[in-house]
Amino acid sequence: WAEAIDGALAGHGWTLATAERGTAGALVGLLRGVVARRHAEVAGGQDDPGAGDGSPSDAADRSAARDRVLEDAARVRASSGVDVGCALEVVARGSDLRAFVGIATPASTTAEVRTVFQRGGMGADRAAIAAAAVLLGKLRELA
Repeated sequence: WAEAIDGALAGHGWTLATAERGTAGALVGLLRGVVARRHAEVAGGQDDPGAGDGSPSDAADRSAARDRVLEDAARVRASSGVDVGCALEVVARGSDLRAFVGIATPASTTAEVRTVFQRGGMGADRAAIAAAAVLLGKLRELA
């Protein structure tokens, strides 16, 4: 993932900053070889979010998570002086995790959601992979 993302960033001449919440740094670890990354933030340990139960408040939590990753991607991009901001937040959903991914580029800001199976360390790693896939897809789309 790191090599592919680094190549896509280099193709644009762009730099990257990341912010993640609830993954204990899984995205930092996955992208450790990205030369174009200038800044990384990690908030919270793994599986910090409460378990989702499908209630109306759970739906509000998911909506808030989507808003937060959009804001975090734009914030980390601006505060780090980079071209691309990528934000990841996980929200528990029963025995799985929902990965919210925000991407801010010079062209646009967008959010996507992926369900990743399992919780704990494996779930955090899968959420990081989902975020990397969303980021790489966006970078390739803009090529």
